[in-house]
Amino acid sequence: MLPESVGGTPIPAYAANRAAMEATIQKYGNTGLGNGDPARGMSVVVDVVHGEGRAKEVLERHGWPLWLFLGEDAVRDVRARVTRVASVLDQWEGIASDVSFVDES
Repeated sequence: MLPESVGGTPIPAYAANRAAMEATIQKYGNTGLGNGDPARGMSVVVDVVHGEGRAKEVLERHGWPLWLFLGEDAVRDVRARVTRVASVLDQWEGIASDVSFVDES
């Protein structure tokens, strides 16, 4: 069960939702999800913000990142999402692109 300091005062009407959330936390709590080292992650963030260290060369070549993904799981998940989005775009490009004004003059 979540401590009150973390989960707040339980509201009886949401007991089922709270139980489901607690079960999910228990299920994934020790499976390697979120296994990144916070100190190493912050080191990357500091390098990016200061424009030095491991990030310096990439920043010089490409500029500031629009997104900064940290962790092998994040990289894997984003690549999978990009692949799915590209597939849908390929399937629907002809329909999606055909919305320009028609010159009827």
